[in-house]
Amino acid sequence: MKQVLQKSIKKIGFGGFLAAVAVVASVGLTTTPSYASTSGGSGGAYTWQTNKSFTAAGYTSTYHIDASGIDPTKPVGLVVDFHGDGAYGYKNPGSNYALGGVDGIRAVAREYNMITVSILTPDRATGDLTWWWRGNSYADYVQALLTQVYGQYNIDKQHVWLTGFSGGAQFITQYYLPEFAGSGLIEGGGALLFGGGDDPTGADPQAATINPIPTSFKQNFNMFWGSGTADGPDGTGWEGGYKSAQDGYTWYQNQGFTKLSTYYPSGWCHSTTSTCTSFEYKFGTYLRQQLQAAYPNGIPTSGGSTSDTTAPTVSLSASDTDFKIGDSVTLSSSASDNIGVTKVEFYRGTTKLGEDTTSPYSLAWNTTGITAGTHSLTAKAYDAAGNSKTSTAVSVTADDDTFSYNYNTNRYGVDMNVYAPTYVDVARLTVSPYPWTDSRSSTNYNYDYNYPDATGYVSLSLVNELQRNTKYYFKIEFDGKVVETGVMYTEV
Repeated sequence: MKQVLQKSIKKIGFGGFLAAVAVVASVGLTTTPSYASTSGGSGGAYTWQTNKSFTAAGYTSTYHIDASGIDPTKPVGLVVDFHGDGAYGYKNPGSNYALGGVDGIRAVAREYNMITVSILTPDRATGDLTWWWRGNSYADYVQALLTQVYGQYNIDKQHVWLTGFSGGAQFITQYYLPEFAGSGLIEGGGALLFGGGDDPTGADPQAATINPIPTSFKQNFNMFWGSGTADGPDGTGWEGGYKSAQDGYTWYQNQGFTKLSTYYPSGWCHSTTSTCTSFEYKFGTYLRQQLQAAYPNGIPTSGGSTSDTTAPTVSLSASDTDFKIGDSVTLSSSASDNIGVTKVEFYRGTTKLGEDTTSPYSLAWNTTGITAGTHSLTAKAYDAAGNSKTSTAVSVTADDDTFSYNYNTNRYGVDMNVYAPTYVDVARLTVSPYPWTDSRSSTNYNYDYNYPDATGYVSLSLVNELQRNTKYYFKIEFDGKVVETGVMYTEV
């Protein structure tokens, strides 16, 4: 994390609105714990305890632990919550911002028989209570606290989930995982990273410790990045959560992690305001969604994984397959999944046009600027586990306003031909004695030729009715729009 990021996170944390970062160890739902990799701990109280003191790695701080409602006869999981700058989540564990409420992290953890731990950062130097200021050192503190908790409760180590927002997401991807992913406390599971989650090579002010990560961990550990497209630079020099998320995704992908997914909702911001939504107040909801996707049949009670590998089904249709450049075309997608669709992206060739996160999935496509000709459109649906499926392509034709016409006179009248673009539904030719008049008296003639569904070369013929050696006014219209006017003479 670069120095400018340090300053930015301080600013974002003003008022305490940085969310929790959680380390989650999931649990089985059977009556007999039979995991091969459990911590073997015992003696911990299954109650709600607050502000317990802990000292390690040269630091002293406090933590909350919620083990109420946990069944110790079943495999017991663990949620370790790291607050953001200002410690809002830690100071308000009952708030539905992150920890509290029916959809908060604590409630979701309890649904899966997980203990929740929320740690107050050891940071006392910055005055902002950050997790990233001495991220490398704080990672050692967290590892020591997790080791103590593992000694008090029989934690399954094969299903550990990390979740963090903003500076918390940075702490997970830049400090904790690079140093301790191979330590043995975590053997699988996943991480949810909201509004951040950068790569560790630029970590600052402390450099990150990057240790070798076992191949088995890379293959079994799910990583999900969620950041709004409007989560950009905030004016202090930070690149923003959206860019950080993309950089982190690329780094972990290059390390060989295989279970990676992203969700970048269009227009979402870093923090929720009266005019812009964000992932705040939704962390527990997305945690539940990820756990349901990873374990649709419940968490296994022995080695192996029941991760969701079923891709969504998706189809695409367009409101118009033959249109004029500049028109708005509605793209509609029908998508479904065994767990749930998280978003549908719309593409023209390899160019992403946009996305929709709410069913029914659609996009108003502004065709201004595209080239005339045939284009291939597809929709790509994603589920919470990162599975995706691309629809069968839909071919559409974009036309410009190019057209041509000609006319010739003879002793009987005038023949006039108009070439209309294929998007035209109604081509109309109107002829009147010059000057133009709307009168339809016996001496003034108007000729309207309507060709519904006309395509290609449209021949509009005028014969016999026109007088010889006479000047006439003509008008050509396509779908009610005047595209050409002029004057012709019926000379013989």
